Amino acid sequence: MFITDYINDESLKLNVYGLVIHNEFSVSSYNSNQGVDYILKVIKKIEEAKKIPFVLMDKIIHEDEVDKVNFYLNEIKKTSALIIYSDYMFLYNHDNLMERLIYYPKTLVCNEMEAEAIDTDLFVSNEISFEEIKKINDHVNNKKLGLKVFGYLSIFYTKRDLLRLYNDFENDNKFLKNHIYDLKEETRNDKYKIYEGSFGTIIYTPFIYILKDEIKLLNNFEYFYIDTQLLPFDKIKTCIDLYTSFKFDELNKEFDNLESGFLDKKSILIKDKANE
Repeated sequence: MFITDYINDESLKLNVYGLVIHNEFSVSSYNSNQGVDYILKVIKKIEEAKKIPFVLMDKIIHEDEVDKVNFYLNEIKKTSALIIYSDYMFLYNHDNLMERLIYYPKTLVCNEMEAEAIDTDLFVSNEISFEEIKKINDHVNNKKLGLKVFGYLSIFYTKRDLLRLYNDFENDNKFLKNHIYDLKEETRNDKYKIYEGSFGTIIYTPFIYILKDEIKLLNNFEYFYIDTQLLPFDKIKTCIDLYTSFKFDELNKEFDNLESGFLDKKSILIKDKANE
């Protein structure tokens, strides 16, 4: 079942099973200043569109935010929404939500043994081999599984405002919050996307990751997430239509920076592309 991001009401018309709601507890370039009233309003719209709402709350939670998160969760549990989380604080004092929580490890490796041990449904990390993902598909039967199959991958996240700190160091205001910039190292040509929001700073891969024919082998996965962050708005519907129809060759014509494969096969962290 395919899910993608809720951006605005046009998203309700997309050919997907569910929509992901971004908010102030999301590590996201979408709607990262929106609170609980916005979440509840969008949940209702998604339910009325006969789709499943997912609330993305993958931010690292600071101790002074715990009470606010708990308030959000108590409101969200009155709806049908599922909650995608990354911080383990979501597991405490919310036993009545356990069946609606989906763990999202992102850059943390999640192998077959870890997948078995995690108490909730989960998204499997993209940073393991397809062989390991296939093992999880074949042997982990005690929970629903999900996988991000399209989109820029997060390779670094911090709660620190790195662009603001750089501005302070340079005594300049060149870089603005809630804007996307290209980050280039001296020794490589790749341009990494960097974004600073209310949650801190996140850096993405220079390419759009895409899972192609392997998806047909993952018969026990429940959710396939098409992440549209950083994509041009005018290409999102085309992207969804082509991917859900498995028209990968046509997708290659729409985007010139698609890469398939898995990050254990090709390092993007070690300086293996240095210009001599």
